Amino acid sequence: MAESFNCQACGGQSPAEAKFCIHCGGRLAARCTSCGAAVAVGARFCSECGAAMVAIGIGVPWPATSTMEADGERRQLTVLFCDIVNSTELSYVLDPEELRTILRTYQEACATAVAKFEGHLAKYLGDGIMAYFGYPRAHDDDARRAVLAASDIIAAVRGISREQRSRTHREIKVRVGIHTGLVVTGELGGGAVREQHGVVGQTPNIAARIQNLAKPNSIVVSAQTRALLQETFEVRALGRIPMKGLPQAFELFQVGERQVPSAMLARQPVELAGRGKERELLLDRWALAKSGSGQAVLVAGEAGIGKSTLITSVHQGIEAQSGAVLPIQCSPFFRNTPFYPVVELVTRMLAFGPGDGPVRHIEKIRTSLATIGIAAEGTVGLVAQLLDLPSDDPRHAPDPDPARRRRAIMETLAAWLLAGTSQAPKLLIFEDVIGPTAQRSS
Repeated sequence: MAESFNCQACGGQSPAEAKFCIHCGGRLAARCTSCGAAVAVGARFCSECGAAMVAIGIGVPWPATSTMEADGERRQLTVLFCDIVNSTELSYVLDPEELRTILRTYQEACATAVAKFEGHLAKYLGDGIMAYFGYPRAHDDDARRAVLAASDIIAAVRGISREQRSRTHREIKVRVGIHTGLVVTGELGGGAVREQHGVVGQTPNIAARIQNLAKPNSIVVSAQTRALLQETFEVRALGRIPMKGLPQAFELFQVGERQVPSAMLARQPVELAGRGKERELLLDRWALAKSGSGQAVLVAGEAGIGKSTLITSVHQGIEAQSGAVLPIQCSPFFRNTPFYPVVELVTRMLAFGPGDGPVRHIEKIRTSLATIGIAAEGTVGLVAQLLDLPSDDPRHAPDPDPARRRRAIMETLAAWLLAGTSQAPKLLIFEDVIGPTAQRSS
């Protein structure tokens, strides 16, 4: 009996040698039932996996099962849910094209934030998104990465809101919920519609419920995620809150948008063992600094040998002597952002508030610089540029010479950080410095 194959379009049968359906005229296509790759008409073997095509017909639908991650994999996952507040109201008051533009800008900001911290943007859900941290690529700090991504999303949405407020007279805000738990990962779907990085379990559902409870422009996490964050963020306990559709109440926490100044120094003190000589060496260097001889010490080594414990112990000893300590937290996420650790320190020193606008920010810069004897508006503009603050003041225009601008930035930051050291010395602690050998230092 001559071999014939089914057409996907009309279901009719055509001879094996046919390239087009003899019933509807549509082009006949085939896929390998072993790997799913496209197969040329008349091929005896799949060009991708080598499987025999003896029983495979042109136009046969994608196989109902797949060998890819067929058994799934159990793993811990941190899931982030984010959506726009009052999006239904916005759809009524905004023109559809204008709403689409806002949604596209928001979605692009979400995608950028998730990718920056190496998460996986799993789905766009209307005006919301769902992202995974820990799958398909896992890190030892996925919970922290999720919160950092959420902070970036909120910051981006505030910028979007400012840009469109004059036209729409509406504010754009988001809610973010994050939960960590066990899931089964793998390929999901059937037919021609498949999700390669699918996730099954209650973790996404819980993250979605938590997001519904968050206030506008805030991040709420579960106790499981909070435990993984350790002391890297300031958090406020919200108590045990029941959630619709879930059998028990969950302990929730609202997370601040900024990290604590020093994750290392925020940890609970532990007893220092076997590092007395190193501790005394560092305290001796502090004594020399107090006498007017500046010192720089690099503490480097493999993870787990006690660098953080040593620095924490020295920090406690210096605080007991009423010394000023300025922690500066480095981060591999911002390796392409010039002066990032110092910019974060300056931002804390200026005490920028969430409700402060660019004008208020620049006024705080001007006041702070005046206290150390710098009154030039050009320097105010220089710091504003460093902090990425917009300004219409022509005196704040950037210097066209990059080398001269960089030198001026360095001199200003040095003057700022060293202000007052003649009366009282300061200790600057740079954490997680990563040098050319990629070895972490404190």
